[in-house]
Amino acid sequence: MGGMSNPMLSYTSQTTIVGDKSQEYVLVRNLAQSWTGNQVTPSNWEDYWLNEGFTTFVERHVLAQLYDYNFAATEAYVGNNTLATETQIIGLPDKTYVSLHPVLHGDNPDNAFNTAPFEKGFQFLQWIEDFVLGYYHMEDFLEYYLVMNSLMSIDEFTMRKTFSNFIETYYPDANHDNDLLQSI
Repeated sequence: MGGMSNPMLSYTSQTTIVGDKSQEYVLVRNLAQSWTGNQVTPSNWEDYWLNEGFTTFVERHVLAQLYDYNFAATEAYVGNNTLATETQIIGLPDKTYVSLHPVLHGDNPDNAFNTAPFEKGFQFLQWIEDFVLGYYHMEDFLEYYLVMNSLMSIDEFTMRKTFSNFIETYYPDANHDNDLLQSI
């Protein structure tokens, strides 16, 4: 635990402020979490990926700018391998717990806690960046997402609506019947 964030202030442990800057990634995570996990937060535990997936995505974007693309790509690679391992272990008895949107059926959310919301959420957003929007338009979408949902608790349907509104507002000439956009 390197700190705790909220929409207005982030607290950090004094152990994260070191001369060699080796703990910067903890600070980056906490700041990203204050925007995408606290300024906008999921309305239920089944949409927890909105918190952690967006945070992981923003965190890796910032790390790529602080260090380089390879650093962020390595973080994604390690995260994906961890997810693959957990999917084999956790996913066998109850596959829903390793899905992007687990169905808890009234179960304690702690029983379903794993890296899926972090990594699958990141992968989904990376897919949107890579195949739908591109890097710069994705940054525009992230800003739009935060502004439109600021200080709200949302679910996946609100996120989809926010995405659709972003496309319709900023790309009115786009083919909105496109199967790719409909799949989101």
